[in-house]
Amino acid sequence: ISEQKESTEEQKIATENQEVNAGQELFSKDPTTNLFSKEMDEEELNDEDVENIYNMLHQNHKGNKCSDFFEEELFFSKENFDSKEMVIHFLSDKLVEKGYADKRFESLVLNREIVAPTAYGNLFAMPHPIKKEGFENKIAVCSLNKSINWDDKKVRLIFLICLVTFNKTGYRHHCCRLY
Repeated sequence: ISEQKESTEEQKIATENQEVNAGQELFSKDPTTNLFSKEMDEEELNDEDVENIYNMLHQNHKGNKCSDFFEEELFFSKENFDSKEMVIHFLSDKLVEKGYADKRFESLVLNREIVAPTAYGNLFAMPHPIKKEGFENKIAVCSLNKSINWDDKKVRLIFLICLVTFNKTGYRHHCCRLY
């Protein structure tokens, strides 16, 4: 019985590790697991990288597509902003304009940033509101011409996450794939 419990625990841990590893392929600094197949330096994000991200997001994974969270009108490339607040304001406005969130969305995201910054290293951040209050699950994306300071990290790629209060479609799985 003890061996059976250990085996079940090991399988559970292996499954969790597999899900985490699947997400790390997009932004890992390890060239052997990085979707970009290279370590990114502070100012490096080229057209090939953007195409690789696009292809990664459009792959089916266990019957779900990451692309369901994205749309072309919420993809902004080579923007010029000086602060995380400016980026959050810009992307929040776009989500509100499209009807995916209400006007309180930006303040909920900024409140979340006060609690814990959402920059994860390797030049990307995934800001999101302190609580889920979106009208539709969407992710607005912004790449910057130059990296900005996001608290103690440099950032050039931002995924602003908007989630509905109640969701049965496995958004955690999709978000984990982005990490």
